[in-house]
Amino acid sequence: MTLSLLSLPWDLLRSILPHLTLTDLHALLLTNTTLHELVQREGWRSLCRTQGWDPEQVLVDTRHSTPPSPSPFSDGNDINTTDWARVARMAHNVQCRWTKRQFTIASIQRHFFMPTVRFNRRVLAFTVGHKLDIYHDWSVTGKRFHAQHHVEFDAHDGDVTDVLLTQGDMGHQSIWTCSIDSLIKRWDIPTPGSAPTQPTQTLQGHLSAVHSIHAHSANPTTLASLGNDETLRLWDTATATAQYTLPLSRRLWVARFTTATQLAIGARGVSALSLYAVLPTGPEHVVDLPVGAFAVYGLHPHAVTDHTLAAGCYDGIVRLFDLRTHRVVSTFQDPYDDSPVYDVTADHFHVAAGTANHGIVRVWDARYAPTVGMGAMKRGDVHDGWSVYLGEVRSPVYSVQMDFGRLVGATSSETSVLDFTAAAGIEPAKARFRGRGDQAELERSRISVHVRNQRQHHPVNRGRSTRQQLSRLSGKRIFYSHSDFSTYIGE
Repeated sequence: MTLSLLSLPWDLLRSILPHLTLTDLHALLLTNTTLHELVQREGWRSLCRTQGWDPEQVLVDTRHSTPPSPSPFSDGNDINTTDWARVARMAHNVQCRWTKRQFTIASIQRHFFMPTVRFNRRVLAFTVGHKLDIYHDWSVTGKRFHAQHHVEFDAHDGDVTDVLLTQGDMGHQSIWTCSIDSLIKRWDIPTPGSAPTQPTQTLQGHLSAVHSIHAHSANPTTLASLGNDETLRLWDTATATAQYTLPLSRRLWVARFTTATQLAIGARGVSALSLYAVLPTGPEHVVDLPVGAFAVYGLHPHAVTDHTLAAGCYDGIVRLFDLRTHRVVSTFQDPYDDSPVYDVTADHFHVAAGTANHGIVRVWDARYAPTVGMGAMKRGDVHDGWSVYLGEVRSPVYSVQMDFGRLVGATSSETSVLDFTAAAGIEPAKARFRGRGDQAELERSRISVHVRNQRQHHPVNRGRSTRQQLSRLSGKRIFYSHSDFSTYIGE
């Protein structure tokens, strides 16, 4: 008796699909009509879920809304309207562009002091002094930034220091801002063509400038804020009152909720990174995480996995903490540059950091899996780190944020969008663009691999002569690869 693949039960075939790669699924797709239907209806969805490709993140500009026909492999009760084949194709192409560093840069030229940038699928917002710039339905085409509508309005009497985009009921979006005027304000995101004149809420209680605000999506009515008065305050946004005030007696920089009931605080001093439990009786100190640096300026929860926290530190290292064990599980650094990390962002695939000098953004592939155990360096053939210059500027990159296919960074002179998606107009077979310089200039500008800590070879630290050489690339972007030693696994 001959046993064929089609003689296996359908449930068994469906259980095999999560173990297949993209190449395997493509080969299975071409076998026969029945397996073609299986891959189309179940295989691509299984691949996307295994790889962590979220359709909401991958399909940035368009949605597929045509319901497919019922499948013999479905129970008939839930008809999925997502085009998983399209999601898998686009996600694979975007990930390839990240790996090959094929991106398009578009910039918004504005001069401002210490800007903050935040974005989602529909809205990009950044601070311009005491003003707030909001772009609706934005995208990148070629090297140009496009937005259907643009609104600018006065948000505070002093410079805005932090911005928080929140999602309310029925898809309603609002934006929170804080400022050196000690106020926290909530604004309804303005409709195209109109600018708000008054905030919907104003929270007042801090005695001086407010540096950071944050709220968790699972508990949006609780807002945490850090002030220059060295206090942590928890606000009930439903009643616009301060529920709890906790003096911390140190310079505070950033607060981020890791869960609805746990708050991470980055500060300066011995206790540079601390975890607090948010209890009904108020915030309670849990543990000080072992940072090994003088200060923590940037935090990003749910970095790489749902139980990790990325911390951007004063010594130029991004440390990834496991919140279950309170230990460092990975560190990311540029071996040629130890300038402080001002901000950090991450997803399930990459980690990016904005640095204190020369408009440099560092990017690492966080999916590297060591084969020789924890605490060892990666193999010599693995090159997962690189840095890009956001123009010929000496400004720090004050704020960075990324999603599946885009990375946005803000310096004192511009906000730059690095777009790795198909919307940028890059064809995988022809993509060779790596910045605004031509290919020959970029190849000459690339930095070869050196041994660790040889920072004199880095263009930032070679002295005035190299800066003069790079000045001819004014207005152009260049990037360089890190050495084999830019990433460590373990403490």
